[in-house]
Amino acid sequence: MARYQSTSPSEESRKKTPTKSKPKFSGRVHILGSGNMGVFIAHALRTRDSPPPVSLLLHNWGMYEAFMQRKKRIAITYDGLDDIQKGFDIEVNTGPNNKSGKWYQMPPLYGQKYYEDGTKIAEEDMAEPELTREPIDCLIVTCKSQFAFIGLRALFHRITPDTTILFLQNGLGVVERVNELLYNDRGWHPHYMQAVLSHRMDKKDAYAVKFLQTGAISLAPAATQAISKIPAEEDTNWPPTMKYLTRLFTLTPPLVATASTTTDVLQSQLEKLAVRCVIDPLTAINDCKNGELLHSYSSTRIMRLLLFEISSVITALPELQGVPGIDDRFSANRLLRLVTQTLHRNSGNTSPMVHDVRLRKSTEVEFFNGYIVRRGQEVGITCTMNYMIKHLVHSKKTINRRAEDAQIPIDTGDDEGIYLTGKHEEVENDELGIEDEYV
Repeated sequence: MARYQSTSPSEESRKKTPTKSKPKFSGRVHILGSGNMGVFIAHALRTRDSPPPVSLLLHNWGMYEAFMQRKKRIAITYDGLDDIQKGFDIEVNTGPNNKSGKWYQMPPLYGQKYYEDGTKIAEEDMAEPELTREPIDCLIVTCKSQFAFIGLRALFHRITPDTTILFLQNGLGVVERVNELLYNDRGWHPHYMQAVLSHRMDKKDAYAVKFLQTGAISLAPAATQAISKIPAEEDTNWPPTMKYLTRLFTLTPPLVATASTTTDVLQSQLEKLAVRCVIDPLTAINDCKNGELLHSYSSTRIMRLLLFEISSVITALPELQGVPGIDDRFSANRLLRLVTQTLHRNSGNTSPMVHDVRLRKSTEVEFFNGYIVRRGQEVGITCTMNYMIKHLVHSKKTINRRAEDAQIPIDTGDDEGIYLTGKHEEVENDELGIEDEYV
């Protein structure tokens, strides 16, 4: 059976890459993202009998200070009991808005005055942070979709053709965006994997997570729209770093991870995306909890219209043509049942997009509804509802920002101040490298 080709560079493109002395494979795992998923994965890897070296990539000093306050430990709460792990290495980015590629390796004793036993640390033993340019072998990206490109841009000089990057996000389209903006003219790109996670967790504090329900992680090479006729069992193109990362995940019990096919992971991602395309933007626009959507007739009408478009786009995607049962799995009625079940199960929760809009932060809507709009254009389907919802979220956030900005006068030396204004939405899309070409 044909399967979809991974995004691993071809032999021809790899030959174009300048030949250098190949550094020894370190086995180190770098994690970009300190949310629930990143914290959970970092903690799980350290529970192994022979844990790999794990480096947490923190994008500012504030995150490092928060980690110091936790005594450089990560805690996962299972059934009311804290499971604490330590031994993580830390790298901090010092550039403004993560645009700098300067990462500093933090010494184990940096910022401490005493050892754990209370003994005072001698001044000569307190090393200073060192600039690191160490190539990255395995990178796990768990930050939100809108921040993934910015983070990878800061790591650009440390990523090689042998690097494997595992994307673990709710949104889709990140791999294409990274390839287009960072590697389009270089003749090579790193190896990409994607994963979907169904564990349920809740954040307690910085680097502290409450584990709610066991799920699973499925991972596979990321897909392109090209078709490979090589059977999966005969595919020998997996690079060492991809094999290593896959084995690391599947042999770490707390992760409950399995290596799956590219098509299966993509279907799970699209199923999850369809639900998030409805719940997140509608709760953000209405500034409400998930369950409140069930009590609004108008909201249920909007849900149906959104899902009709989403269903039409997904079932028309070229990479899913020929997959058995695709029309039934992604029918609008089945997707509506999934949305309704999710709303009932999490009725008292508030979606992440609501929090982002309230705090005037950028949202994942470009990688939720925006992804559906862009893929719809590719297959000739006009997604009017998803396009409108996407811009309503942008509008809501911009209005909130302007309302806050209007309360902050700037002293210009005159008797009357001026007030902060700005095209926040345009700046955000420029950072993401997204052009809105919808007509």
